[in-house]
Amino acid sequence: PSTPDLESILKKVHAAKDKHIFRILSTICVSTHSPSARIRAFDELPKRTKSLGSAAQSWVKTLARRCAMGAFISAESIEHCTILAQECFEGEDCEASAGFLECVKLGTSIFPSLGSTTEGFKNLVEFFDHCRTAELTSAQKKEMKQYGLVTSLSEILARSGNAKSAVSASRPSSSGKKNKKDEFELDSEHDEKKSSYHTLREQLLRLCTRDGTPEQARNSVFTIASMIQPSSQQSTPGAVSIASAATLASRVRKEKKEFEPLLKALV
Repeated sequence: PSTPDLESILKKVHAAKDKHIFRILSTICVSTHSPSARIRAFDELPKRTKSLGSAAQSWVKTLARRCAMGAFISAESIEHCTILAQECFEGEDCEASAGFLECVKLGTSIFPSLGSTTEGFKNLVEFFDHCRTAELTSAQKKEMKQYGLVTSLSEILARSGNAKSAVSASRPSSSGKKNKKDEFELDSEHDEKKSSYHTLREQLLRLCTRDGTPEQARNSVFTIASMIQPSSQQSTPGAVSIASAATLASRVRKEKKEFEPLLKALV
C-alpha cells in the first residue's frame, strides 16, 4: 500500500481492541517459535483482524508471513539436523555428517538462537563430546579432521551459547513462565546438568591447552564465557546501581574462577 494508506492501516491496527493480535505477532517474532505457534498464528490472525477491513487484514497477514519461520529453517529443523549429523558420524560417514552440520551452521549464522533451544543445545553438546571422546581408528580421525567436524561444532557452540546467554534470563517457556531448564550455567546445582557442563568445559579447555587449533581455542573461550551467567535478580528502580554492581562483581568472580586455570596452563 502507499504511504497514506499504510499510515491509515497502522492506525487501525494499533487502535484494535483485540490486543491478542499483538500477542500472536510477538509469539512468531521469536525465531525459536514452534511450528504449532506458526499454524495457530495464521489460523487466528485472519479471524481477529477481519473487523479492521480487508486492507489491514491483508497487511497483518503479510507481516505474519515475513516474521514467521518457515519449514526450511526453524528450531525444529536445526535440532533434527544436529541429530542426523551425529547419527551419520556414528555410522562412520563423516562427509554426510559434515553436510548436516553445514545446515546447522547456516541456520545459526542467521539466527544464533536456533541452536540455543534446550534440546538443540543439549544435542550439540552431546555430539561435541562424542567427537572428542569416542574411540576412533586413525582413518576415522583423519576423515573427521578433513571435514572439520570439531571446528564446525566449536563454532556452532560458541554462536549458540552466546545467544542462549543473552536470552535465558528473560525467555519464557511455551506456558509463558520462565523455564529454568533453559538456563545454562557452569555452577548449576543440579547433579545431571553439573556433570554435563563439567564434561563440556573439560573438553573446551583441552581444545585451548592441548590439541585444538587457534580457531577451535577461540570458539572454546567464547563458549566458556557464555556459560558464565550471574544470577538475575529483580530490583527496585532505586536499587538498580547496587544490583548492577553486585552483578558485575559476581561476573568477575566467575570469570576469574573459570579462566585463571586456563591462563596458568598457557604460561
